[in-house]
Amino acid sequence: MKQILIVEDSTSWQRAFAASLRGRIDLVQAYSLAEGIAAFDSRSSWDAIFSDGCLDGEGFNAPELIMHVRRRYDGPFIAISSMHNLRQRMITYGCSDECQKSEVVAYIERAFGV
Repeated sequence: MKQILIVEDSTSWQRAFAASLRGRIDLVQAYSLAEGIAAFDSRSSWDAIFSDGCLDGEGFNAPELIMHVRRRYDGPFIAISSMHNLRQRMITYGCSDECQKSEVVAYIERAFGV
């Protein structure tokens, strides 16, 4: 089963992701920057990582997570901010692709055939 980490502080988005993907992937959900870093560090391999750009209500703080992850992970890291300009900034910091939050489930289905 594919292992995917989603770092998103909105409980409503996280509930929607979990409901749509339940039983089809091994989904790990983190609700803050610190939880995202801890979740990433808890496993030695991931098939993909998705992250919002603004976590914990502190503005654009995703670069800390991106730089931490990119030290040992070169796989798919998808920027999922609701704001296009933040997704583009996340790509400059090391994300490999971007999509809107409403497209995350379809992105996973398409990329992993689940």
